Amino acid sequence: MLQHLSFRNNTFSGSIPPSISNLSVLQTLDWNYNLITGSIPLEIGQLRRLKILRIAYNKLSGAIPPTISNISSLELLSLPGNSLSEYGSEGIVSVKGDVYSYGIMLMEIFTRKKPTDEMFEDGSSLKSWVSESMPHAMIHVVDSTLLQLEGRQIDNIMAYASSILKLALNCCKTLPESRINMLDVVASLKKIRIRFMQNARAT
Repeated sequence: MLQHLSFRNNTFSGSIPPSISNLSVLQTLDWNYNLITGSIPLEIGQLRRLKILRIAYNKLSGAIPPTISNISSLELLSLPGNSLSEYGSEGIVSVKGDVYSYGIMLMEIFTRKKPTDEMFEDGSSLKSWVSESMPHAMIHVVDSTLLQLEGRQIDNIMAYASSILKLALNCCKTLPESRINMLDVVASLKKIRIRFMQNARAT
C-alpha cells in the first residue's frame, strides 16, 4: 500500500530491483542524488499509478525502457545526470524530460493544482484532468482567480488559457519523441502573448 517513496539526497548504491513493480499503488518515487547504478528495469512500466518519477543524478546507464510509456498517469519524469540513452548519447532524453516538466508547470500555474493534489488520489492525474476538459469544460479547470472578470473578458482569458494548456499537453505526451521541442514552445507562447496584448489594447 506504499504510495510515496523518497530516498533523495543519500549515498545509496546498488541497482533498482525488478521487484519495484510489487509496489502497485506507488505514486511518487524520488531517488534523486544517490549512487544508483545499472539500468532501469523493464518492470518500472508496471507502476501504472506512478505520477512522479525522479531518479536524476545517479550513475544509471543503458537505455530508458520503452515500458515507461505504459505509465499513463505519469506527470513528472526526471532523469538527467545519468548516462541513459534512447536517442544516442547527445543528451536529447534529458531535454525531452525537461519539456515534460515544463508542461506540467504550465498546468500547475493555470489550474492551481499540483500532480500530488488529493483530488487525483483515485488514480486520475493532472494531465488527464486537463486533457479531458478540452475543449468544452475548460472553465472547470482554469484557476478561478483568473476568471474574476465579466462578459467578453472572460471569453478572452479562457481562449488564451486554453491555448496555453493545449501547448502544455503537447509538452507532456507520453512518448518523448512525440513531444514538442522547447524552441517551438517559446515561439508559441510569444504568439499567444502578442495576440493577448493586441486584444487588450483593442478593448
